[in-house]
Amino acid sequence: RFWNRIWLNRFLYQMEALRILRLQKPPNKHIYFDDDDEVCKDSAPQADNAAPDLDTSSELYHDAAISPSPQGPTEPRRLEMEEFSEKDDSTDDEDQDVFFSAEEDNVSAAGLERRETRGRAQPKRRRKRQLKKKYVVNYPEEMIANPRIKKFWRRRYSLFSRFDEGIRLDTESWYSVTPEKIATNIAERCRCDLVVDAFCGAGGNAIQLAFTCERVIAVDIDPQKIELARHNAQVYGVEDRIEFVVGDYLKLAPTLVADVVFLSPPWGGPSYSRQSVFPLASLQPVSGQELLDLTLGITDNIAFYLPRNVNTQELVECAGPGGCVEVVQNFLDRELVAVTAYFGELVNSLE
Repeated sequence: RFWNRIWLNRFLYQMEALRILRLQKPPNKHIYFDDDDEVCKDSAPQADNAAPDLDTSSELYHDAAISPSPQGPTEPRRLEMEEFSEKDDSTDDEDQDVFFSAEEDNVSAAGLERRETRGRAQPKRRRKRQLKKKYVVNYPEEMIANPRIKKFWRRRYSLFSRFDEGIRLDTESWYSVTPEKIATNIAERCRCDLVVDAFCGAGGNAIQLAFTCERVIAVDIDPQKIELARHNAQVYGVEDRIEFVVGDYLKLAPTLVADVVFLSPPWGGPSYSRQSVFPLASLQPVSGQELLDLTLGITDNIAFYLPRNVNTQELVECAGPGGCVEVVQNFLDRELVAVTAYFGELVNSLE
């Protein structure tokens, strides 16, 4: 048994060696071309250790060339390497066939281009500085004389879209008139046969109410405001649907009859915005509660135009027990401008 195992192991070892020999990779075959780029079948293949000289001017191979070293034991190797150096231009083309590797040429060209790119200073891209556009505004003489209302000049088209057609405003009207888009929205909510604009001013609300209502009664205590409102109504072509009355609304209220009353009393000038909360008692000429009580003698349908910082809790208390009020925030160009409180049938049903 012992000898049988030895012979078996020896047999397996020989079989494994034979299998390894069969799996060995065959030697590489060299294909040589002549000057006409045709395969040379007659010429004998050169030895594997005798590689042909390369004739190329690539800087990559110049850098890779081995420089001569001092005399010593490595002298034969130095001489052998010099035979393949590209610096040796004494190669005889008749004795040796020269072939070029396209892949090596591409590599050398890519390396040369990469070197030239690195050595070249790349210009920096300069970003153009964006300058803020400056708008030149030509202010009228009355605006230059009164800087207080100068900032409202740029908003003139939001107050009246037909401003260039001859709209007239005095100093107070510049900061008290209702913007046209907001006035249009309020007029749609107040659509009826007869409406009263208790404090018409320069006519911003009265003009828009004339487009949605059959008849408008515009009241103001200042005769100059009535003249401005009348002229502006002519610009919009609705002066025939508005009845202008010079008088005090507080005294005329008991004699008035209307379906809807629009209230926009003076807020006390631009200083109202400095307060954190605007109380109804700050309204002029009377408090908001007194004004509502007086108007309820005419109709329950009331639209109350108030500052944006008004105390809404007071508006709820003004509705009284069982009453209802709808508070609408009025925005213009994404900015909260004012608040409108609707009473009576003007309140939109939530059902």
